[in-house]
Amino acid sequence: MPGVASKNIDGPTKEESAEQKQAALAFPEHPSHATESSDTDGNTRPEVLPTPNWEMWKTRGACRIWKAVLISMAVKPTSTVLKRLKKEQPLRYTEYIRRRKDVVAQYGLHPELQVAKHLNEGEKPGQQYIKLRGLLNFAKEYRWKDLDAFEQGMKLSAPPSAAARTAHALFDALPQGQRHALVRTGALLQLLEDVLKKGTELHAASLLHGGKLNISQVASRVEKIIGNASDQDKVENFEKEANRKQFGEAQQALRSHL
Repeated sequence: MPGVASKNIDGPTKEESAEQKQAALAFPEHPSHATESSDTDGNTRPEVLPTPNWEMWKTRGACRIWKAVLISMAVKPTSTVLKRLKKEQPLRYTEYIRRRKDVVAQYGLHPELQVAKHLNEGEKPGQQYIKLRGLLNFAKEYRWKDLDAFEQGMKLSAPPSAAARTAHALFDALPQGQRHALVRTGALLQLLEDVLKKGTELHAASLLHGGKLNISQVASRVEKIIGNASDQDKVENFEKEANRKQFGEAQQALRSHL
């Protein structure tokens, strides 16, 4: 997705969609205490970049190399933010490139950067998965700067309950189509909750057209909810057109087959 210096390393692929651990719907966004430096040449007017969803990434524990390096810099690991980093903070972007190259070079060789096989990993450098705690230890060993936010974000929290672990395992074992259907249902329930809340900016009328449900508008809202929950700009398998088609089929099924 991102048009950066090396497409072989940075660019998330279509395989990114399957990477979505839909259980991330349960993880709220946590603000970071990290601040942007304003006294470096070339970054005299730095813009504050979005930070990672620490709770979610701490729970996931692993991700693609290019994302992990952004997380180590307390930067939200999406293609859009990566483009902003390159444009708005060129010195930090240079540091990102240096870190990424170091990790790619040591991947599978350094004891903290062991190969973490994942169903959705890519074949190109930077698309393989690494464990975030391993990267933190590697970063400390090589004396990377400004690791406070990364270290704080990766601190261990209370382990999930046995019931929660079982639920996650059962969910991941489902066929992809069923997982996506459950996530869409969850997003629709979230949308319904947002509509019913008093004081919310979202009004039911905005989801209607001619007195009937505006499927395209609903699909757009669902995509946004899923994207926000998964901490990504776009989730390939949940694009509006796919949602619109499936929601339309669901309406037709309700009317015709019950």
